[in-house]
Amino acid sequence: MSKDYNKNINPSHYTKGISVQEFNYSHSRNDLAGNCIKYLSRYDVKNPEDPLEDLYKCKQCLEKLISLIEKDNQPLVEKVLSVINDQDKSNIAAYKAKSAN
Repeated sequence: MSKDYNKNINPSHYTKGISVQEFNYSHSRNDLAGNCIKYLSRYDVKNPEDPLEDLYKCKQCLEKLISLIEKDNQPLVEKVLSVINDQDKSNIAAYKAKSAN
């Protein structure tokens, strides 16, 4: 008895248009970003009865990717948060001054 293993290697949710592997390679995506793209591109095709499964996988990879980028860019993150905080203080001060009049 012969089994078609190619069916499991190239299921229909991977063979529409450009493959996710080709896209990720052509755009130099790392594993986490590539997995996000993979899960997002197939969430409603691979398992239509439970599309949330791949969306949660995508979310998990995306949260990990964000965490690593924030860690690598901590000085930048702190600067952005400082600017946002300063802007919030400025907006509050402007609102209080306007309300006092």
